Amino acid sequence: MIKKQSMVSSIVPCCEDSERVRASKVYSAVERPLQLAQAAAILEIFHSLVGLVRSPVSATLPQIASRLYLTWFILWSFPQT
Repeated sequence: MIKKQSMVSSIVPCCEDSERVRASKVYSAVERPLQLAQAAAILEIFHSLVGLVRSPVSATLPQIASRLYLTWFILWSFPQT
C-alpha cells in the first residue's frame, strides 16, 4: 500500500539540522551589511526633515525606528534568533 504524504508536509518542508546550519551561515554572512544598511537608513529621517524627499517625518520616523529596533536590539541582543 502506498502511503500518501500529508498536505502540510508537502507545503512546509521539515526543518532538519543541516537546514538550520545553512540558515545560520546565511545570517552570519549578511549580519554586518544588514546592520550597516539599517544604520544608514537614519539618513532618511534627515532627508525628510530638510525636504530632500516628500515623505513626512511622521511616517518616516516610526518605520526607521522599528527597523533599527529589530536589527540592533533584537537580532544583535539575541544572536540565536
